[in-house]
Amino acid sequence: MSVLRTGFLVLAAALALGMIALVQLGCQSLNPVAADGLEGNAQGSSNNLPPQTYLSLVPKAGTLPAASSSQKTIHWWAEDPDGWIVSYIYRWGLLVSDTSGAVADTQWYDDNWQQVSDSTWNETEQEQLDFTLPIRTPTADFTFQVKAIDNSGAVDPDPAEITFPVFNSRPKVAFKLQSNPITYAGKTFTTFNVRSFAWDATDPDGYQTIDKVFYALDPLPGDTTWEEMDAVYNSVTLRDLTTGDHIFWLKVEDLAGYQSPTIHFPDSNVATDPAHWRVKQPAGDYLIVDDYALDQSNTHLDFYRAIFDSLYGAEGTAYSTWELGTELPYVSADISETLMKFKKILWYSFYGTPLLTQAFNSMYSFINTPGNRMLLTTMTVDTGMVLDLSDSLYLLNYDPTYLRVRTNAQDTVLFVPESGSDFPELMLRQTVSNAWYALVENPGAEVVYRLDPSVKDPPQYAGTPTVCIRRVDKSYTLLTVPLWVVYDPVSIGKFIQVVFDE
Repeated sequence: MSVLRTGFLVLAAALALGMIALVQLGCQSLNPVAADGLEGNAQGSSNNLPPQTYLSLVPKAGTLPAASSSQKTIHWWAEDPDGWIVSYIYRWGLLVSDTSGAVADTQWYDDNWQQVSDSTWNETEQEQLDFTLPIRTPTADFTFQVKAIDNSGAVDPDPAEITFPVFNSRPKVAFKLQSNPITYAGKTFTTFNVRSFAWDATDPDGYQTIDKVFYALDPLPGDTTWEEMDAVYNSVTLRDLTTGDHIFWLKVEDLAGYQSPTIHFPDSNVATDPAHWRVKQPAGDYLIVDDYALDQSNTHLDFYRAIFDSLYGAEGTAYSTWELGTELPYVSADISETLMKFKKILWYSFYGTPLLTQAFNSMYSFINTPGNRMLLTTMTVDTGMVLDLSDSLYLLNYDPTYLRVRTNAQDTVLFVPESGSDFPELMLRQTVSNAWYALVENPGAEVVYRLDPSVKDPPQYAGTPTVCIRRVDKSYTLLTVPLWVVYDPVSIGKFIQVVFDE
């Protein structure tokens, strides 16, 4: 019997038969009476009785369990008449039929589902295990055998056995959570000509049974020209997409040839999803990145558009815009490759929480590419924007006693350029309700703007703090005040020109 059952019976026997045990000890008997009335042998195993193994589910003679999925939890136990159980050995077999359909052979497998010889078993001390049967055909019959081993090494000569008819289950695929943007009815989601998709595939028969991934862009009804990928991949990046509206379709297939239901983006079955997503081509060397999700009316974006129109020409020809909304693309390649399609980038934010930290790696790669320049204008400054993006030259840093500067309608605040530069003087045109940071330059960085001394009594800030700084190679300029609050669009245009084109 099992170790647990044996322990309780030994204790009961010791209590109930105490006197008999004393007599036996007095006679120095070496053959105690077992629970079934037979004499056991406490020494050696020449007369040891083998254990008997049982399964929790045994169908009626001549029948099989109902066909079920490949996920199995098997329970077993054993009893030993003259000792206790120390372990079990088990194996799985696949019944192989001949051309007539009759069972011709059984193929045995180890724990890794590699075919083994008839004499190979797996050993465990457990009395319950979970299994996933790797079914590769629409249906199959699997046999499970288990035998107990007792404390004297005797093995049950007649294993407990059960055969399961198993049917293949259809796999499923779903886009990774939050990997696609939130879409809104009446507003079409737009990207440039690169877009990645990521997914999770599952199968009740086990992930290892998923064999292939198929995707298609805008397939026609009945179109079979799907792109095929190995199931080890769970994402794909589509490049050089054509201008216009697109739908991405996806499905997976298991080893038995069963395919999942097809999914697609956008999903027209979801009320908030439009019928397509739209692709536009990158235009010009200049890009405006709108990182101000609260500006639903695009008032700020239109402000910058007007300045770029006057400097470089029309949007769609001389420059492009990218509205981030509330989230960046899920796959970082979409961010990096989109930025690298341009040479000069104005990235702006205002109130709320910008997406700068999530975009750090892509921005860093962009500004470290020779010839590229980025202007970041934001009130949200963290160590990534100040330290990490400046690489090993330590171009920017916080003052340990950093200054938070607030404007006041009674105090005219000027942004004064460093002497000898071509930057124009700038002036605030409105009060800013949020604070912004002052910066302290490090060797290898150059100051672009300092605030003029505060004339308010008492002063709003001490001295002439730095609010704009850039790398000496001019690849990265950081302004800790939104350009939106500067008075003169013409002066802003001049500032942008010097940053990008000097």
